[in-house]
Amino acid sequence: MASKRICGMILAFIAGLAFLEKGTATNIGAEVCAIEATKRIECGFPGIKKKECQNQNCCFDSRIPGAKWCFRPFEKVGKNSSRCTAINPKARTDCGYPGIGMEKCIERNCCFDSSIPNVNWCFYPLPIVHKGSFQCAAIDPEKRTDCGYLGIGKKECKKRNCCFDSSVPNVKYCFFPLSTACKDASECAAISPKQRTDCGYYGINADECKKRNCCYDSSIKGVNWCFYALDR
Repeated sequence: MASKRICGMILAFIAGLAFLEKGTATNIGAEVCAIEATKRIECGFPGIKKKECQNQNCCFDSRIPGAKWCFRPFEKVGKNSSRCTAINPKARTDCGYPGIGMEKCIERNCCFDSSIPNVNWCFYPLPIVHKGSFQCAAIDPEKRTDCGYLGIGKKECKKRNCCFDSSVPNVKYCFFPLSTACKDASECAAISPKQRTDCGYYGINADECKKRNCCYDSSIKGVNWCFYALDR
């Protein structure tokens, strides 16, 4: 099984080099597009064209039937990244195999934490929302939902896993990405209560929170009740 996985990764890397040479992934290095077909993360929408995909700084490869054609490039997970620590341990998605070590796990660009028993130690990190991605670009500037505060900077906005675009005057610069995450309860439960990022304001109710396409859980004291969902 391990040999098949290794072969698959090698073939994916070769495929990445091939479509880069053909100009399929303009301005994106082949090494960040050499992702196994089954592990690609959607970066577009059904029927997206190559140029539209590339304009979103994403990879495009339409040669594998049943796989995502427009997908996010590989991104290195930093040590102690919030993309790892913000995940509820019980909601971790396995990224390895029984007995995998830290080194092999990190080679897969996954998170490793062996401090908690009876949960996955090697697991996938939270995804990153990119400015220019479909989840950001598909929103009408006039209909953006505020995700920050007056004068918020790009860095602080990104920490909230939101979109930042200051190119359009007189609209919100930091705003929620387009998401259906709140429709899946598991993507709300996956967030550790202490790692919840506020999605509302003091006293917000469940209905108003859900209008923002966010999670609502008032069962735990001392944490945010209206918070961002895990956007997988």
